[in-house]
Amino acid sequence: MGKVYLTGAGPGDAGLITVKALEVLREADIVIYDSLIARELLEEVRPEAELIHVGKRMGMHSKKQAEINEILVDAGRRAGVVVRLKGGDPLIFGRGGEEAQALAAAGIRYEVIPGVTSAAAVPASVGIPVTHRRTARSFEVITAHTAEEDPDLSRYAGAADTLVFLMGLHLVPKIAADLMRGGLDGSVPAAVISRGFTEETKVVRSDLSALPEKVREAGLKAPAIVVVGETAAMDLRDPGLAKSPRIGAVGTIRFFRNFRSAMGHSSVRVEHLMRIQLRMSEAGREKLRKALEEIETYRWVTFASQNAIEMFFREANGIGFDRRRLSHIQFACVGEATAEQLKDFGYPADYVPPQYTSEALALGLADPERAGRVLAVRADRSSPDMDRIFRERQIPYTKVTLYQTEGEPVREDADPEAMDWIVFASASGVRLFNEQFPAVLTAGTPGRPRVACIGDYTAMALRKSGIEPDRVASPHTAEGLAGALDYFLS
Repeated sequence: MGKVYLTGAGPGDAGLITVKALEVLREADIVIYDSLIARELLEEVRPEAELIHVGKRMGMHSKKQAEINEILVDAGRRAGVVVRLKGGDPLIFGRGGEEAQALAAAGIRYEVIPGVTSAAAVPASVGIPVTHRRTARSFEVITAHTAEEDPDLSRYAGAADTLVFLMGLHLVPKIAADLMRGGLDGSVPAAVISRGFTEETKVVRSDLSALPEKVREAGLKAPAIVVVGETAAMDLRDPGLAKSPRIGAVGTIRFFRNFRSAMGHSSVRVEHLMRIQLRMSEAGREKLRKALEEIETYRWVTFASQNAIEMFFREANGIGFDRRRLSHIQFACVGEATAEQLKDFGYPADYVPPQYTSEALALGLADPERAGRVLAVRADRSSPDMDRIFRERQIPYTKVTLYQTEGEPVREDADPEAMDWIVFASASGVRLFNEQFPAVLTAGTPGRPRVACIGDYTAMALRKSGIEPDRVASPHTAEGLAGALDYFLS
């Protein structure tokens, strides 16, 4: 029997999850998640973990609460670490209390990991403090979504200096009318924040009496939060933030993390625009297994990426491969970051070419002093330079196309044209981006985003679409790319 963690995912920004929540998420065997979490968080889950979507968006529940309770109990009985990932905080209108009671009744161990509540974070993201020493010394959080068909909200008038209604968009006219009927003046400031922490965030500020009409005119979309009180008129955002350059990254979650970290706290907004995902190729898996059966006939194993290393060892471990049989193998890697990843699996890189390209690696292995059969572990859209050089130099090699690359926007509301810069971490990312957004990077388009590439092969893929990159990183790493941009932006 395992343990269930009732975990707060925060208000919709993946960066606002707590350290402890992220730790258990990365260890999870099963993740049971809601609709309002930041989808980037699912990229932190181990590939072999089971993902269960249970919906829970107002008006669009995919599962009833009783069903979710049953799923939690079942998961707790059959897995070691179960994470129930809920938007905001699990115990603030998240029905986490009901889930805890269901687990306790079934004898399942559980723990609550609090999260950043949207009740305070979403208003703060648009400059509205729910408290202020001179204006608001108390606030009350109210759910506008109740079992009552016609809830009386007038009793909340004057209950606190600031009133925060969650899930309240559809009830804005009633909220305004009931509060004024309860004695609140119609001139009191109010605000509605729609789709907080997304690129579709909108804010409507008004006095309470005019709020319903202003919201109707703005065409706001759920989910939304309603704030009533003097602080609703405030906007404490840094005026310079709106002018900060926006950088959209196209790459794997690992690249995005490294790039965002390398950009540090510079005055830019870094967003994961398009996620490149990796899927194990069944044909590649079978070919790798056959190569491992005769691993003694190889001298070299080459890796062009950190992803190739992870998948190689995952597959080797999965079939019970005896890693002592690698004792004679020499490893070659494209780039220092790939070599560092190899060290994590207990092997030093015997050769890293001075240029971080597959072509440079192939030329290095073509040196007579390094002669020997090569097992090249690659992706499906990798550079053809290695194949060409090995054939020309008559180097015996086996190419294993171990994984395929797929791409999808991280957010449904992704708007690449709104970016100032788009950065690409791979040639496959360029191709997948152009397939998804064919009109964005078109030669001659006025005001199109500037483009930066991690390396020459990626730049070459971009040039094939008629676009000359504005920056190419050197060295060809996430850190090198951040350095090139940081120098330009500063």
